Amino acid sequence: MLILAGKIVDQTTMEYLHTFQDRAIEAGHTCVLVGIEQFRCLSDHNLAYRVKATENAIAFA
Repeated sequence: MLILAGKIVDQTTMEYLHTFQDRAIEAGHTCVLVGIEQFRCLSDHNLAYRVKATENAIAFA
């Protein structure tokens, strides 16, 4: 189980998390990303930069 905390998750971190998850599953383990649902993707790509969704969040373009 990987627990995500913080305010941002960048593309490199998302790539690492997905690779880690894939390798754990291939080895016969269960791997769950806990807390990822609290982050909002900035694009439709599954490795996209994510920002923690809060009521006070400010978006920059």
